[in-house]
Amino acid sequence: MDLYWKLVRAGYLEKGVSYDVKLGVPQGCLVAPLLSNIYLNELDTYMAEYIDKVSSKEKLISKINPKMANMSKKLGELQEQLLSTKQGVGRKEILKSIKLLRKNRNTLPSRIRTGVRIHYVRYADD
Repeated sequence: MDLYWKLVRAGYLEKGVSYDVKLGVPQGCLVAPLLSNIYLNELDTYMAEYIDKVSSKEKLISKINPKMANMSKKLGELQEQLLSTKQGVGRKEILKSIKLLRKNRNTLPSRIRTGVRIHYVRYADD
């Protein structure tokens, strides 16, 4: 770790002028990716433990919203009524009901989350 921090604080030299680096490791350093991976191993270990603790073990982490399913079922029934109804006032009321039910159904989420799944990707470049 001491070697890593010395490398981070070393800065770089360009055309005889020394520059301090406020953040990160200088570009082109051959050991920078290796040292960064060694240093970030602690983060990897922590994230693996955190994911095991927090993530859901079930394969499915969401289910169909029952309200959405009920509204879809009612829509199907109304559409069957519409097909069997001849021209007239009853048909207009069924169409209004279908339009209102579709509008309400579109405000609902189709699925409800029942769990959490976390993915962790770490990338270290020089």
